[in-house]
Amino acid sequence: MAGEGTATLWAGRTAALISALWLGCTTTLAWLVYDAGGAPMTLVVLRFIFAIAFFAVMLRFSSGGLRLPRQDFGRLLVVGLAISGMTLGYMSSVAYIPVSLAALIFFTFPLMIAALTPWIDRMPLGPMQVFVFALAFTGLAMTLGPDLAKLDWRGVAWALFAAVSITCLLFQSRELMTRHDPYLVLMIANLVGLVVCGSWLLTAGQVQLPSGTLGFTAFVLVGICYILGVTFQFLAVRKAGPADSALFMNLEPVVSVVLAIVVIGESLSWQQLGGIFLVFAALVLSSLSRRRMSRSVQA
Repeated sequence: MAGEGTATLWAGRTAALISALWLGCTTTLAWLVYDAGGAPMTLVVLRFIFAIAFFAVMLRFSSGGLRLPRQDFGRLLVVGLAISGMTLGYMSSVAYIPVSLAALIFFTFPLMIAALTPWIDRMPLGPMQVFVFALAFTGLAMTLGPDLAKLDWRGVAWALFAAVSITCLLFQSRELMTRHDPYLVLMIANLVGLVVCGSWLLTAGQVQLPSGTLGFTAFVLVGICYILGVTFQFLAVRKAGPADSALFMNLEPVVSVVLAIVVIGESLSWQQLGGIFLVFAALVLSSLSRRRMSRSVQA
């Protein structure tokens, strides 16, 4: 039984890493879309549409049904609203504060999950796990290098709202993904997100598509990366739980920084290199800690 639990944990961690890789690509691709004249909220709404279509097709070929028990409607609504809050909060924050600062505030969500896990899951986090979360956040701060001089309370509030939303998303989605067809959960959750963000877009009236081959290609790739990233993200939560998934998802902004260097030509400082090293060190320490705990249980 212990061996099966370890295999499941590592499957979840691997899914979290894959999710981080795909979602990490969206930041640079989104920059290419905006540079070609596309608007952020237009990209978000069409990303939801792509996801709904994909998950509907996958659901058609899966063994799951289209019906959910009535008692799960509320939880599913919360998941959909959390996806909307995460997207709206993150996109709105960058209108007031630098992207790096918004990303740093957003990635306080692993620390939120670490703090809430003992209360929600009744699984206390040891000193090593707390240290690992703090180490990963320090590495992100060094990698992103935010400009605190451009602090605006509105941007900070939106970014914190996004962080709280994804924290809620990871906790609420685990049970749904375990009990129901994951594609059904993802399809309905993204449908709720489409309704919320689509209403926002229609109210703002800022529908702007990118122009040119590069902008359109990046636009399509953002949708593909989002679909794959969210799918593996939910799979990670299902297999490894919110805490482990959140920790390994810290790799996402690191991927964004590295890809920006390759695609856009941004430079990488020694401070950022040190930050990337700390993030990877946190992941290694977490893996070693879990392996040690698994061996003690088997003994």
